[in-house]
Amino acid sequence: MNTRKAIVLRVDSGSALVKVGGDGGCGRCGETGGCGGDVLGQLFGGRCASYRVETDRPLSPGAEILVAVEPRAPLFAAALAYGFPLLGLLLGAGIGGAQWPGDAGAVLGAVVGLVSSSAVSMWLTRRKLAGGLAVRVIDSGMSH
Repeated sequence: MNTRKAIVLRVDSGSALVKVGGDGGCGRCGETGGCGGDVLGQLFGGRCASYRVETDRPLSPGAEILVAVEPRAPLFAAALAYGFPLLGLLLGAGIGGAQWPGDAGAVLGAVVGLVSSSAVSMWLTRRKLAGGLAVRVIDSGMSH
């Protein structure tokens, strides 16, 4: 389980907006021979990011909390965001090329496959079919 310290920015009913600091990775990311697992987070998300977390704990803005993410969640999110649309693009190109011979059929099929698989991917994400892979609060009693 990957855990990080976070600061509560805003509290809504059943959820909170939290700002997660940039102390991620295995602790050896900057060292020689380290895993470098936090490099993508640094490239695409900066060193601090805010997330919506679901919680049943009483939280207040400014509180320091500990949040956790399942180890398989980043891989699942990457597969849903990139793998599924790529698969749709390739399948669409294959089907389009078979239905309408030539490049135009393959391109049209690729576009239709990409758009439709991206829409399904976004729908799955919004429906929260990730099976409990969301960020959640595990400790709200941390001191400042």
